[in-house]
Amino acid sequence: MTETAKTPSIYPCVFPVKIIGQCCDEFESNVLAVMKNYVEDLSPSQFGRRLSQGGKYLSLTINVFAQDREYIEKLYAELKAQEKVIMVI
Repeated sequence: MTETAKTPSIYPCVFPVKIIGQCCDEFESNVLAVMKNYVEDLSPSQFGRRLSQGGKYLSLTINVFAQDREYIEKLYAELKAQEKVIMVI
């Protein structure tokens, strides 16, 4: 995230994280492995999935409880480092 992309938030808060990547088992399993380091007791009911119209891409939206901005920045960096992740919003 860049300085210009910062929006004021009041922490702690529930923060939706949207991860877009190639639609494959590896993408989803890698994202969930990262998220388990940040979200206690992550279950499939806590996130949404949306497949692109052509079926090539998958977006996952996961609501996390963020204590502060540093938590979000670390999470974004770790997610962006995953091979199949295209974008984190």
